[in-house]
Amino acid sequence: AARHTQKKADENKVFTELAYWKYALTGCIAGIVSPLTGLGGGIVIVPMLSTLFNLSVKRAVNISVSSIIVSAFFNTLVYMYSSPAIEISMHTGYIAWGIVLPMILGVLIASYLGTMIAYKLEGYSLQYIFAGFLGIILLKIIFFDLLQ
Repeated sequence: AARHTQKKADENKVFTELAYWKYALTGCIAGIVSPLTGLGGGIVIVPMLSTLFNLSVKRAVNISVSSIIVSAFFNTLVYMYSSPAIEISMHTGYIAWGIVLPMILGVLIASYLGTMIAYKLEGYSLQYIFAGFLGIILLKIIFFDLLQ
């Protein structure tokens, strides 16, 4: 219990003592890595917040997910007003609505379920899940993308 209380005190100290530019720099790095890799910004944000800023994984995930709302909106605008080189049916720019709308429905349903599960798990469990997911992505890239 004392360790948990100390961790919370450390997290609160992080918010009051760090300059906002360090958080902005974290966002910039995520903003560059995400479109270059096709992975979400959370791949960068969660590890940086939890290791460099000493935040719990749960708090880092909450912050990362919250930042998705704004960044996804602006990315959507960019993709909507771009002209694709190939013809896409039912599209606005690069946004293919026949694919996007069912995915949005799936994300809305599953994200609620995922949030409820994450609240019930311990922080270390989330770290294992995150590491396992990264491992699967790494193996997929090595064996199905690079070696083909």
